[in-house]
Amino acid sequence: MVFFAGHGYFDDTFGEGFVVAKNSLENDRSKTSYISHSRLRTVINNIPSEHVFLAMDVCFGGTFDPVVARERGNDTYSETNINEYLVRKLSYRTRKYITSGGKTYVSDGIAGKHSPFALKFLQALKEGGGSDRILTLSELKSYVEKLTPEPRFGGFGEDNVASDFVFVSKAN
Repeated sequence: MVFFAGHGYFDDTFGEGFVVAKNSLENDRSKTSYISHSRLRTVINNIPSEHVFLAMDVCFGGTFDPVVARERGNDTYSETNINEYLVRKLSYRTRKYITSGGKTYVSDGIAGKHSPFALKFLQALKEGGGSDRILTLSELKSYVEKLTPEPRFGGFGEDNVASDFVFVSKAN
């Protein structure tokens, strides 16, 4: 799991979203000190792990998906049997992401506290997915989907559309 929290930017001229890092230059017209979403997709896609989940709590994070950068799109999932789900989903290569918004600014929340997105994300992790102690992306989505702006979800790179990323809580 890779989690970015911070600032983002979308450049209409480039048609590209960016992560603005702590050491990025303010008003960087050429965007050379920003991390483009296309570069981020490539770097993360090449992590030598079968299952990668990217969470981005940044403005314009939804433009990580090139389709959203060009227009709006949304994926949904529903599953029935959790055991079959785990066997099936974990047998595929996973490259999933979630962002705190689309092509828009997102709230930092109250100074010194978590952003609304991070607060709901942490709540989902703490509650651990209910009685089965397995938190699926569909369940995680239910925690954050009512936020405004609406978070974005999807796959990238070598993601198999039949895959999923799950969090399994340790037994107490």
